[in-house]
Amino acid sequence: MQIKDKSYRALQSLLTGRLLENEIDTACRQYALDERAVIYKTPESFRCINKKSSGRFTGQFLGKAQPDYQGTLKGGKSIVFEAKFTDKDRINKTVLTKTQFDMMQEHSNAGAAAYICCGIVDKYYMIPFAIWADMKDLFGRCYITQNDIIAYQVKMTLSAVMFLDYLHRDIYIKPQIGDE
Repeated sequence: MQIKDKSYRALQSLLTGRLLENEIDTACRQYALDERAVIYKTPESFRCINKKSSGRFTGQFLGKAQPDYQGTLKGGKSIVFEAKFTDKDRINKTVLTKTQFDMMQEHSNAGAAAYICCGIVDKYYMIPFAIWADMKDLFGRCYITQNDIIAYQVKMTLSAVMFLDYLHRDIYIKPQIGDE
């Protein structure tokens, strides 16, 4: 029974992750139409080893994974971000792998607007990478809850996580995305 529970949980996580990416993709298309940003999902780096007549193939991942999304904000600033979701009441710093964390740090150091776009239960947030990286010092622990990051909550429509649009601009202390 425990194996079935793990398999079900893994499938559920996979599907909610895909749903979040679809909702981000919808926002990316809207931002492009509005000429606010041009942002794309970064394809996984892999190669095909063997292709079967049924359309299935055997593949191999290559090198380091890139951030989930990369693009350019109106005005020319580069933006990169990872997308993460949890149905728990907190999200752990360790949901970013060491490679993901290091790559986000590299982009941030190079001047890109670097973020973690995350969903926690039913709300979505665009958290600056600097906040994520300093989570332990800022919050005294290596996880954050919705109460910790309310200032970074973004709008949600029926089909999109509008990650460039903060809900609480009045309590948002840091510069808005693209204003940094």
